[in-house]
Amino acid sequence: GLYVCGPRRSASGYADDAGRPDFPSSLAFLLVASVREVIASRTRITTREVAYSDFYTLLDSGRVRAARLESGVGRMYFDMQPLTAPAPAAAAQAATTPAAPMRFQKQYVVKLAERSDSLLVAKILAMGVEYSVLKQTFLSALATTLTTTLAVWIPLLPLLFLFRRIMEDRSSSRKKKSDGRAQPVLTTFADVAGVESAK
Repeated sequence: GLYVCGPRRSASGYADDAGRPDFPSSLAFLLVASVREVIASRTRITTREVAYSDFYTLLDSGRVRAARLESGVGRMYFDMQPLTAPAPAAAAQAATTPAAPMRFQKQYVVKLAERSDSLLVAKILAMGVEYSVLKQTFLSALATTLTTTLAVWIPLLPLLFLFRRIMEDRSSSRKKKSDGRAQPVLTTFADVAGVESAK
C-alpha cells in the first residue's frame, strides 16, 4: 500500500504541534532585525560625545540648533548651527525664500546625570532650541534588557551554587548513613550444625 507521511495527530484530529511557538522563525526575525539595526547604525553620521559643561556652554552661546532626548537611557543628541557665513547674494535669497526645515543629525551626544533633566529641558526650551524625544532604539533596548538581567542574576549565582552544595552534602550524608547501618545476619542450620549448644 501507499503510506503518506504527515504530522502526528491526536485523538481530537488536530496536529500535536499545533499552537506551539515557532522558535526558529522568532530567532530568525530577531537576527534579521539586529543585522538591519547594525547596518543602519553604520550608515549614520559618527556621533561625538561632549562633556555636560561643554554642552551648557554651547547652549548659552546659541550654537545648539536642535536637541533630541533618547527616552529611557539618559542620552541627549544635538546638532549645532553651521559656522560658515553665507555669501551676501545667498543671504539675500534666503531672506526672501522660506527656509526649509533642516534634517536633524546626531552630530553630538551628551550623557545626562538623570534620565530626564527637567532643568536642562527648561533651559533648552527657553533658548528656542528645537527639542523632542526619541524612541529607544532596538540595540539600546536590548542592551538595557541584558544589563537588567545580568544585574538580577549575577548576585544570585553564588547563592544558587551554595544551595546546590548544601543539597549535595545532605544527600551524600544520608547515603552514607543508609550504607553504614548494620545488616542483620541470618544464621542457618548449616552454621550451627557442629555446635553442641544448638542441639
